[in-house]
Amino acid sequence: MKITLKISTLFLMFIILISFSACQLKQKEPGVITINEILRNPSNYVGKKVIIYGDFNGFETDDKLKPSPESLGVLWVLKDKTGYIYAGGYTGGLNPYEENDIGTPVRVEAVLRERDKFFYLEIIETGALK
Repeated sequence: MKITLKISTLFLMFIILISFSACQLKQKEPGVITINEILRNPSNYVGKKVIIYGDFNGFETDDKLKPSPESLGVLWVLKDKTGYIYAGGYTGGLNPYEENDIGTPVRVEAVLRERDKFFYLEIIETGALK
């Protein structure tokens, strides 16, 4: 009984350690930020590569988002738990017109761009996390 209890305890500690390590790896990925971090101080990020984990929001905007300039073409919307931001470029195969794609978790690598005090993400790579 004591041996079984020790083995069970060791196994449980091993599982906890692996779970903690996996969480730490995701948190330590260089360049990962939130949309709110960009919105609070965009000048810190203009021209720099950023990584955001969020949800593909297609063309669905938020009341706080001002309309994008027509000169930028069609932009889609990325949201995370902290806010919304426009993105231009590859959607990772997601369709902004397809209701089933809206809300799909994504990992986005992008460069923050600015045009006439309008900030948006220029996509390098988008990957769906389905």
